[in-house]
Amino acid sequence: MRVLVHTLLHQIVRCSSDIAIVRRFLYSLLEGVSQEWGLKGEEPPQAIIKKLLEVSNDDLWDALRTVLDCEQSRELSIVVDGLDCVQHQRGEFIRAVRSFVKHLQQRLSKVMVLLTSQKQADVKEAFEGLPCIEYDKERLECLSSLNFDNTRLSKISKEHKGSCDWLWERPEYLDWSTSPRSCLLLIEGKPGSGKSTLTKYFSNNLEKRRPAAESAIVARFFYSYREGELQRSHCSMLRSVLYDVLRRDQTFFYHRFQTEYRAQPRRGLLVEWDYDSLKAILKSLQDQSPAKPLYLIIDAVDESEDRDRRDVLNILFELCSETKCRTMKAFVASRPVGEIELRRSRVQNSIKLQDVTKSAISSFACSFLKDLQFTRLFDQATEYIVENAQGVFLWVDLVGRALLDRAERGSSEDDIFGFLRSLPKDLKDFYRHMFKKMILEMRREEKDIRDGIKMFRFVLYARRSLTVSELLHALGVPDDPNTAFPPLDDSFERFIPSKQRIHFCGGNFLESKPHNRNEIVQVMHQTVREFFLHPDGDVPPSEFGMCEKDSHICISIICIRYLMLCATNTNRLLPDVKSWTSEHFEDYAQSLHQRPLANYALCHLKYHIDG
Repeated sequence: MRVLVHTLLHQIVRCSSDIAIVRRFLYSLLEGVSQEWGLKGEEPPQAIIKKLLEVSNDDLWDALRTVLDCEQSRELSIVVDGLDCVQHQRGEFIRAVRSFVKHLQQRLSKVMVLLTSQKQADVKEAFEGLPCIEYDKERLECLSSLNFDNTRLSKISKEHKGSCDWLWERPEYLDWSTSPRSCLLLIEGKPGSGKSTLTKYFSNNLEKRRPAAESAIVARFFYSYREGELQRSHCSMLRSVLYDVLRRDQTFFYHRFQTEYRAQPRRGLLVEWDYDSLKAILKSLQDQSPAKPLYLIIDAVDESEDRDRRDVLNILFELCSETKCRTMKAFVASRPVGEIELRRSRVQNSIKLQDVTKSAISSFACSFLKDLQFTRLFDQATEYIVENAQGVFLWVDLVGRALLDRAERGSSEDDIFGFLRSLPKDLKDFYRHMFKKMILEMRREEKDIRDGIKMFRFVLYARRSLTVSELLHALGVPDDPNTAFPPLDDSFERFIPSKQRIHFCGGNFLESKPHNRNEIVQVMHQTVREFFLHPDGDVPPSEFGMCEKDSHICISIICIRYLMLCATNTNRLLPDVKSWTSEHFEDYAQSLHQRPLANYALCHLKYHIDG
């Protein structure tokens, strides 16, 4: 504490060159000592100096205040760094500094004081009421506002062992990855050819395969039509990519992020980012220097919303051709789409998956044929699958499942091979085969058809993917307005089917995938969604033909009835409660936790009613 007072006094004297300041300081100390010790002016100088050196901390602060009170005409700036570093008499020191600052505020109009400290509770409490800037707080708040849960990545199937290793040796990839220039690599392929699996594999292995990428910034986004409108939104993509950038390098915040962040409209604490601001920040990345390399990994561009798709592609092409301050590498995967074909001349490197995956498909086919214990016809079956796959991994996977089902019936190797040759060779034809089989099995029970239609309505038209438990509870609620509802909690439990119901009524078109400690239900591939919703396809004329409007109505009815169930049983759970305590709220929240569909119904009922 003494060191701080002496240091401040020394700097004040040095800046003013007025020796009278020292006299005032010493006189103030002497006056305090004389009163405290009863000095009468007869003591020798040595004794007085000794007393001055032993004055209390309070006397030192009082003397410094006296000096500064006489300097009111001067501008004064005081900086005290590292309050949290003080250990000896810490509480007394912090209180003394706070009192000193308060005195300066009251007596001096031209004073500015800057105090710094790590985030410590006692420091924060002592200086409560003073303007406070928390280090990095604004950047972290900006980062939080950009955060977006890109749900698709965790649901992409892992590659078959070794099936994607070819990527690292392809000349197109090597040219793209080793070039000192900014450039774009396009991964193009048919539906089901494994684009997303390859993109996830590249994303997971980039730093291991290319050590230089460890110091780079890697930002990624996986579009998904199946996951709902937010997962195909370009705003969501920009938020996710910019979040990755800002998380990896905080210096970006002061380049363009901060200005745009402060300009965004707010609804309470919620920041509502607009597309143009996000786009401006992304484009500004090409101008910042010095800069780390930046990898942008974007999957399933074809599943993004049509509006602004060409605008986003133009930005990517600009970043990969006009960026000079940094190396910008974009890894983009997509089906062939018109917006990309029109800009083909701007694509520096591209790989068509169906041209390079024969060996990977062969390896995949061999793996399940061995499980089927093929021996005599192993080579023939492998060759047949590779030749007819046309680069589509999904077709190979469906073939493997069908063969396994056949083998589990005890069929001979020759019968299984004959069955293989009878399977449709086109993915859409294979879906027709699966759909006819599903309808045939379900027509035995009318309820199977009803549950199947209800499931597909939720999977195809829900605003987000439902968890397994949410979907099973939805199946327990009738969507026919003429059916009486709601039952009591106890009786409702009897109407909830098991998870096996999803697999049976989904006809192998649906799958459950782990996500955020839950399992969500989705169509196994985007092409399944297209198959079911194609207006001229096989599904519309069948029992499973469904229009969007009717689906929203049915989902709305189920959501409303489910909320009625929750409300009806409130009185039963908490009778005669006029004023709820925290325990009542906790009990009720716990009961709602047993009603998983309530959250979806509350959040998205309006969306379906408006639909």
